[in-house]
Amino acid sequence: MADQELREVYNSTPIVVLGRVTSVVADTDMPDLPPEYADRLATLEVIREWKGSGRTAYRLRTSCCGASCGYPFTVGQVYLFFLSRDGESISGGCPDPPKDHVRATIRGLDKLTKRNKLAMPAELR
Repeated sequence: MADQELREVYNSTPIVVLGRVTSVVADTDMPDLPPEYADRLATLEVIREWKGSGRTAYRLRTSCCGASCGYPFTVGQVYLFFLSRDGESISGGCPDPPKDHVRATIRGLDKLTKRNKLAMPAELR
């Protein structure tokens, strides 16, 4: 992502966070659906937050499965998200960006926000 494009996305997004998924559970607030069809709630433990509320974790919602455009969260995986709010609904459809793109975006965010370089999590090396 070019510097100017990253700056524009950063400025227009309330939450920019790198986090590790610590759990994925069925949404029990949907009693009419069998658990296998309920939305999933993923908890993302913050590794670095460039912009947001300073929380240690965020919860993201996704549809149950790929057929419903659900996002395939995997416990232990690291993801970079630009979010409009906590609990945001995340859908699939696009492949995850390559690791080198994620690393470059992280470096760009560190530079943009004048923060020390983040030690890359093992999942992004």
